[in-house]
Order: sequence, then structure tokens, then C-alpha cells
Amino acid sequence: HVPKSAGSSINTFLYENNINIFYSAHNLVSVNCEPTKYKYIIVIRNPIDRIKSFYEMQLNNKKLCFHNQAKKGLNYFVSKVKINQNCFCKFLIGDLNCDIDEGKFEKAKQNLKNFFFIINFDNLDNDIELLKLKLNIKNETKHIGKRQIEKKSYSENETEKIINNNVYDIQLWNCYKKNIRNST
Repeated sequence: HVPKSAGSSINTFLYENNINIFYSAHNLVSVNCEPTKYKYIIVIRNPIDRIKSFYEMQLNNKKLCFHNQAKKGLNYFVSKVKINQNCFCKFLIGDLNCDIDEGKFEKAKQNLKNFFFIINFDNLDNDIELLKLKLNIKNETKHIGKRQIEKKSYSENETEKIINNNVYDIQLWNCYKKNIRNST
């Protein structure tokens, strides 16, 4: 799952309910396991909100790998740390090291359309209920998220930096909201 998209909570819930999944954090789509042949489940989140949350997590925890980059400010964090540039598309095509172009964006979009189930972070509780129906899970979901800390406010310039470095993730988010829906 893409960082800061409730993936750990979903993975734990599925695992605890004996759903046969590849149980590990932050898995990319495997280039050897096409979404047309395997059942992928993913949480999609507004890219701007996700990056802000990822930045705050890195900034507030000295043990995390991008803490030092986060200390240099959001603009640095977004423009110099490649995982913060169209991360969702990179996860969907299975390559964190590439730059996303139109062709890779189309591949990401096609992969997303072939996913078994897509959870909208903004509709988390309802989508989890739909997933439970689809997988015949009777147990309640446990939230294992971390404690809430006061959210930082961001300048227009900082938000614009996120947008400029995540054009394809934002397009994918908008495409999902407009065209891609789950069926039960």
C-alpha cells in the first residue's frame, strides 16, 4: 500500500480474518503479478492530503528514513524525495524509481481499473463494509491508526509545490472519483 493511506489497518484486518493476502507493508504492484490475474486491494487517498500526512509523520519521528529531509521543509521534501512525486502511480506500475510520464500514467490507470477492490480513504468506513460483504467477513474492523496530533497548516506555495510534483497522481485521483467504482 502507498504510505499514509490506511493500508496497515486494512492489511491487519484482512490477515486477522484469514483472508489469504501477501502480508507486508508498502507493496508495489508486482511486474510478475498483473492485476488482471491477481486480486489486488488498495486504498486511494487524495494525493495532497496523503503527502501532507506523510510529511508530518516523517517530520515528527526521528527514527523514520525521511526525517532529515522533512526537517528541511515541505518544499524540499516534495521536490527532492522521489517517493513524494506521483507515488501512487509508481506503486501501481511497480516502479518507485521511475519518473511518471503519460504512458506510465495510462498503465497505472489501467492497473487500478483491474483491481479487485478499491477503498476510498474519504469513504473508509463505508468501503470497508462493502469489502467485508464481498469477502464474507463478519468481524468488525479495528482501527489501529496512531494518535492524532494537531495538523500543520500549509501555505499556498507549499500546496502548489505538492500539486506540481504530483500531476499524474492528482489526475488518477480525479479519474477514480469520476470513473472507477467497485462492484459487489
